[in-house]
Amino acid sequence: MRLIILLWLVASGLISNDLKAGLAERMNDVIHEEQLVGASWALIDGQAVSLGAAGVSNVASGNELTTNHKMHLGSIQKTVMVAGVLVMISRGELSLDARVQDILPNLVFNNPWQNTHPVTVRDLVNHTAGLQNLRLWHLLNTRAEVDTPLEQMFIDDQALLDIGIKPGTTVSYSNVGFNLLALVIETLTGQPYEQVLAERILKPLAMNDSTFLFTTQCHGHCGQYGDPQLAFGHLDQHREIEAIPMILRGAGQFTSTPGDMAKFAKFLMSDGKGLISDELIKQVGTPVSTTDSVFWDLNVGGSLGLWRRDRHGVIGLCHGGNTTGFKGNFCVFPNENKAFFFISNSDSETGDYGKLEQVLIESLQITPTPVSATMGESLAQKTGISGMSQCYRR
Repeated sequence: MRLIILLWLVASGLISNDLKAGLAERMNDVIHEEQLVGASWALIDGQAVSLGAAGVSNVASGNELTTNHKMHLGSIQKTVMVAGVLVMISRGELSLDARVQDILPNLVFNNPWQNTHPVTVRDLVNHTAGLQNLRLWHLLNTRAEVDTPLEQMFIDDQALLDIGIKPGTTVSYSNVGFNLLALVIETLTGQPYEQVLAERILKPLAMNDSTFLFTTQCHGHCGQYGDPQLAFGHLDQHREIEAIPMILRGAGQFTSTPGDMAKFAKFLMSDGKGLISDELIKQVGTPVSTTDSVFWDLNVGGSLGLWRRDRHGVIGLCHGGNTTGFKGNFCVFPNENKAFFFISNSDSETGDYGKLEQVLIESLQITPTPVSATMGESLAQKTGISGMSQCYRR
């Protein structure tokens, strides 16, 4: 029966022989070499999609990991969340240039540049607000509930609203900023942000196995938030760990599958399918024009949920994800209409996840990015310093 299904998928164009050949074996070898528990993945090459999985879903049970198993994606959530925000903007429900202080008047920013550089929604999605990143108690807190108000963390610690860098000038990664973004969504719509994003982005893309709601694993029985298809996360030495709620849920609470992330990748590489305006979809991954790095002609950074990353000699628009028990990455290559996604149910301090990425990139046969000294020459011209021969990938 499996052979019949596989042949049908190949014939229908949903999966290609070239993508599938030897991939599972190579991924499985890396999982064993790096002492990971398991991993699942999606490769997208034009219209061809290849899904795969290797390893086990739970060391204790030894059950095989499949592409139907759901995983926690950590900060990859931010890319999907921003896409939902862009849908809202395209519908006229929100503006990138809206001042966050105007939307959330009860939360007062300590911003020395308030008059000239107030924090905007654009700053939140692009990590240019000058906010701190996070506190450990935002992630590990036994008092956290699945519906703890998003603003509670700012009420408990008002120093989180201190702006340390002039907004708009520097990319400084901030999980705190995405809890604020979720709060902006709730304030404007009067609905939980998880519900709003499900309606704006998940349902239109038929990402039926994905959710922004809290989910946890089942120990013999499933409670209100348990999902029998959710794989267990694991720490080093294959120690199983069960998901618990966190205060910082707006920054990394997302559950999905390789199949759903393949749909999302195709969406980002399309024209927005009428959900996101052409103008906005073209900006995704483009370095923020107001930052100092762009002033110095450094073609680095990104915007609107994706960031330029050099992965094994190729430049992709990516966002990684790491949450307790899980780790992965999501990259699209729009010029080649290719993408990959992987997630491992191992949160290892010693595992080399780059090897998984390398196998996927090689399987996609992505054209290597040529090395150029253009950046060094530009810096030399602006600084007046000669002999800057350092090469950069453009």
